[in-house]
Amino acid sequence: MTIICVTGLLAELVDGIYSTFEILSAFIRRPIVTARFLKMIDEKNPVSRYNIGKQGMSVECAVCLSKLEKGKKIRNLKCNHTFHKVCVNIWLQQDSVVTCPICRSAVLQEEIMVKL
Repeated sequence: MTIICVTGLLAELVDGIYSTFEILSAFIRRPIVTARFLKMIDEKNPVSRYNIGKQGMSVECAVCLSKLEKGKKIRNLKCNHTFHKVCVNIWLQQDSVVTCPICRSAVLQEEIMVKL
């Protein structure tokens, strides 16, 4: 009976270690967000102020789902999707592959990501 309990505990311990290893390895593969990294995003995807288009249609930020307001800082990614600057910066810092929240196209070229 004792052997069965110890074997069960050992199996749970190994399973817990394996789960922890998976989480840590995913975290390690994630790009490190540095000031240099954010500067590259700024250079490739500059910030501007939102101005309502010719049709007068308002646009929503796909990250926070709020409408973009005239004069607020926005970031237009190279895929032509537009977001609040703050919202997309938070997204890019959390996303492990640094992609657009809508179409998943790369925000920075792969060779840049390898250098980071």
